[in-house]
Amino acid sequence: MDDNAIHLNVNQWYAWSPGIESSDDWEAWARKQRMPLESGVPELPFVKPMLRRRLSQLSKMAVKVAFECLSKEGQQVVADRTVFCSRHGELTRTVGLLESLSLDEDLSPTGFSLSVHNAASGLYSIANKDKSPSVSLAAGRDTLVEGLREASMLLNSDDAETVLVVIAEEPLPEHLLPFADEMQRSFALALLLARGDNTGKRLSFSSFDSPVEVLTERAGLPEPQSLAVLNFLLSQETECKIPGARSSWVWRQNA
Repeated sequence: MDDNAIHLNVNQWYAWSPGIESSDDWEAWARKQRMPLESGVPELPFVKPMLRRRLSQLSKMAVKVAFECLSKEGQQVVADRTVFCSRHGELTRTVGLLESLSLDEDLSPTGFSLSVHNAASGLYSIANKDKSPSVSLAAGRDTLVEGLREASMLLNSDDAETVLVVIAEEPLPEHLLPFADEMQRSFALALLLARGDNTGKRLSFSSFDSPVEVLTERAGLPEPQSLAVLNFLLSQETECKIPGARSSWVWRQNA
């Protein structure tokens, strides 16, 4: 057993991407029998229309998976802590604001207020009336890893029994696509983690020294870390290696 590994108990998960929503959809995706659509917007019937109109595509995906992951037998529960993650956050909205500035146009106060990195966390807390502490973070290609590490620390050092980790990403704005170092997808993933050793699926990860290949060809870009981990969770494998920003990561499940 790796003493440096982060060990987690995944009580439940929920993911969304255009055209892929149910567990059966994701199982088919993991078997390469189904691919996401180019575009699509999640339905949010549980969010009041006035608030729903303020949500960007990114926030809609984050709120969607957070709500669905916390839904149990038709009842909505609340995690003790939440960790919202996104590598680029509301970059599409921010780029739009910068373009308006370059044209000497007035900025939208709503757009400006919701361009911050913790926008999804704040909107979710309003929609679900969730007053629990929340963290928002970004860590490049290792955003999921660092979000799970944060959740692990909360479970081990705080009075939290459950932590909801949400990661949401969307493609970069068109003129930034040449700088992409991973495949561009619209997706969101929520993982409800719990304290203890006997609940849910056991998942662990640890780093190991291995050169990380720098990919320059668009066709060779790796899958986003979050989708690679979800693919692993849906597989029958017990171990896999997934590249990160500066090292690779060994992931194990049910071990």
